[in-house]
Amino acid sequence: MSIIEKLSDRNGLIYEAITMIMVHTGPASPPKLQWELFKCGIYIKQPLLLQAMSVMKEKGMIGRPDEKETSSETPASKAD
Repeated sequence: MSIIEKLSDRNGLIYEAITMIMVHTGPASPPKLQWELFKCGIYIKQPLLLQAMSVMKEKGMIGRPDEKETSSETPASKAD
């Protein structure tokens, strides 16, 4: 069991684990995500999980793919 006490623990393992789970299960509520992580052998308290999810959302690592595409497109790229 890996216990995450800081977001930088184990070289940012929590970010990779969240990404992998969300790729395969889709969006998840924090309690469900916390349970999925626990089933994978990763324990993280909910406040720290919420912080990790916030950081990931801010960096565009999680969210709907079409949101990322529309924000990065420019009118010139749509004309191509």
